[in-house]
Amino acid sequence: MATPTPDSKFLEEGFASKAAAGGLSASAPKTLEHATTLLPKVAELVVASDVEVTQGRLEHFRPIWQCCTVFLARVTTKHAGQQSSSSSVSNPERPERPERLPLSKILKAFEVSPLDMLKEMRHFGEKAKPLLKNTCPRLGDIDGELQVKELQSVFMFSTVLANKYRACFNRYFRATQSTGLGGAGMMGSTRNGTYASTFQFGWVLFVYAKQNLLEPFPDLVKSFAPLVCTLNFLIAHAPQGFLKVSLDDSTEFCKRTREGDADTLASLCEQMLVHYEDIAPLMTQMNNLLMPLLSNVPDLKYCPPNNLAGSPKFSTGTFEGLLQSSSSLKAAHEAVSSAYEAGYLAQGEFDERTFMASSDQGSFKPPKPRVPSSPCVGASPLVSRAQNPAMVARSPFGAPKIAQSPASMRSPFPRHVMGSPSPVVPFSPAYGPTMVSIEGTPISTSLRATMWLRGMAARNAHQPSDSLKRIFKAQPHDISESLHDGISRLASKVFGDTSEVSSSRNTTDSANTSRQQGFFEIMQKKNQAIRLYYSVLESLLLSEEKRCGHTNFAGLLLNDVSHRALFACACEIVQAAYKDARLSFPAIPRLLSVCPLEVSKVIESFVFHQEGLPKELKRHLSETEWRILEFTAWEPKSSVYALMAKSAARAAAPAGAP
Repeated sequence: MATPTPDSKFLEEGFASKAAAGGLSASAPKTLEHATTLLPKVAELVVASDVEVTQGRLEHFRPIWQCCTVFLARVTTKHAGQQSSSSSVSNPERPERPERLPLSKILKAFEVSPLDMLKEMRHFGEKAKPLLKNTCPRLGDIDGELQVKELQSVFMFSTVLANKYRACFNRYFRATQSTGLGGAGMMGSTRNGTYASTFQFGWVLFVYAKQNLLEPFPDLVKSFAPLVCTLNFLIAHAPQGFLKVSLDDSTEFCKRTREGDADTLASLCEQMLVHYEDIAPLMTQMNNLLMPLLSNVPDLKYCPPNNLAGSPKFSTGTFEGLLQSSSSLKAAHEAVSSAYEAGYLAQGEFDERTFMASSDQGSFKPPKPRVPSSPCVGASPLVSRAQNPAMVARSPFGAPKIAQSPASMRSPFPRHVMGSPSPVVPFSPAYGPTMVSIEGTPISTSLRATMWLRGMAARNAHQPSDSLKRIFKAQPHDISESLHDGISRLASKVFGDTSEVSSSRNTTDSANTSRQQGFFEIMQKKNQAIRLYYSVLESLLLSEEKRCGHTNFAGLLLNDVSHRALFACACEIVQAAYKDARLSFPAIPRLLSVCPLEVSKVIESFVFHQEGLPKELKRHLSETEWRILEFTAWEPKSSVYALMAKSAARAAAPAGAP
């Protein structure tokens, strides 16, 4: 039976004891002080919702909301620390170190899974924005401070990569080993020996390389690159009999040197659909990262990479005895784990070592969400029905948040029975005969999509082709140069500026090398989006020329909104291929200053005129169109909302009124 929501102190129950037991009070006292101050204010948000909840739902959401409150308190503490540091510049002798409270420590203290917390934080953060504004009036970009979207991507990508790592490890390494080696300190032929220990060591090696070689929030394709390097490192150190496939097998290790020996890194790149030119520099950086760390481990001797005839090419240095001796492997594991922990506590959010279970089979066990104690516990009380129509039957909570005119502004399109972004309107033939499910893992689909993008970019020019120039010259005035300059500026708005590439090109410092690599990746995405835009524009104009028999397209080519919308589709394709969470919808239309409804108008033409577009990318554009037509088009800032509001006002006006 539903019971009224308790008073504003209900969130304080058990908060102090959990925070103390989890070590939060000792490691971040100021953050906990801010959180304690915020607790009653956060509780008022729930009370103000004027809802009734079951006791089971209350018990389920209390620790999640407590966790979210501490998460918000990190922002207020950081802001207060910045103000105090700026006011105490006159006393630089006692600089105050900012508090660091990683998200993993907060989750562990309140026994909340990352999945539960991040799902709730999406709605919790929206409700708490006025509270943060009142607490920190000078706080600017709240979404940028919270970084919920970025943290969600880290959690999802780490989960996907953990499953991928397990599958790849099982593919290349035996669960049992029969090497004939015995004696004290040597690994025997048990599952609890080489297999499990090496499995755990490889995962820690991967997260350490990812932490030090990539930026804080890399896309999925870039996150996968250190995993390929880690597998190559383990193959290079595998004892005799530990590999499932012989290095002489030209089917598995298909790339060979001129002498006919296996090139392990190139073979892995071929098998996993990644480009060797992208992975090889990262393998060198990983080798340089591990060399000073593992060289201090007793009984390990570093051997630089060699390309001698008759031996495989590993493209990385090796440490003699690393996987043969259990004591050496344990010491190496501890060294890498300690180095990772130092970086995680200094700058990280998730302790990604916990994404892999320590079972003897190396099985991945994702964090378990809290089990609801009633059927409707899973629906957040902070979600309105307008924000998630699929939860109407489950959520007992208040009225829709989105403003409604007297004449209802809800989408006239029928919703899918499950409320998911599947066919809610009849599909255009441009999407193909049917929208079947996508085969493969998230990583494999992304890798296939990026391979298609590279091929498309190689076939198309970075500037208008001769056919486009011919059509441009047929307009009242030639727009070739102005269009190219405008599209280049739009690309910089979405993917970032690459003007500093030339200034860092001749540097040799490792930090500048990583920075330079990041700039080149930005340039690659920009080029792919621009080439895709020109490809679709050319196909569209040539098709119209054939249909109409003339080249006078001034109405289209001189329309800035049309170009922005078409380029937004190209950027959405690049974002979907790389799985860059920072550019997930509606970020790109917002950066390009184009209404999402205008983007939806050109999606069908974009798909129709881009030949060979992979079905996973078609699916992304289909879901984007669905989101626009179902939600974004009916928001108050939308052009169609304004038109319908005017129409409703005219209909409600008395007869004869002007």
